[in-house]
Amino acid sequence: RSQTIQAAIDAAPNDNTPYYIFVKKGTYEEHVQMNRANVHLMGQSRENTIISWNKTIADGNVDNTATVNVTANDVSFDNLTIRNTRTNEGQALALYTKADRIIITNCNLLGWQDTYRTGKDGQRHLVRNSKISGTTDFIYGAGEAYFDECTLHVVRQSNVIVAPDHSSAKYGYVFRNATITAEQAGRS
Repeated sequence: RSQTIQAAIDAAPNDNTPYYIFVKKGTYEEHVQMNRANVHLMGQSRENTIISWNKTIADGNVDNTATVNVTANDVSFDNLTIRNTRTNEGQALALYTKADRIIITNCNLLGWQDTYRTGKDGQRHLVRNSKISGTTDFIYGAGEAYFDECTLHVVRQSNVIVAPDHSSAKYGYVFRNATITAEQAGRS
């Protein structure tokens, strides 16, 4: 029984054996490095199982400032919230997935600028029934990312939602049945 999510990931075998981590509801204030293949994080409650961090790119490189940084293949997230609580201070990533075959189901990805950065061309990501919120180009990067039944929530109006950076992508970003919502004028 681990006290942190990172300790549970570090306990996973490094041999590509499937490893499932059940995360009890609560707020986990930590940077998480997903560096073991075939690790699957399952939260007890999407709204009440929260991985939270508060660093921006000014505090270091993207790898160390993203709330969750994924560098291993075949990783999944289910039924939890990943957030970066910094606002109005530049790049503050909640999730950076620079690996292949990443699945995100029934999750909240919450941030300000650059909430979710996808990997390189050829790396595949599936995001289902999830909410992604932010302001300036809060979904960006490369890779093949399929967003199915997702809500894209604009925290501050009049900003770009997606900033793809594909050089040789076959499909790039695909949105199926996406809903776009925004904060009401004068409210935050």
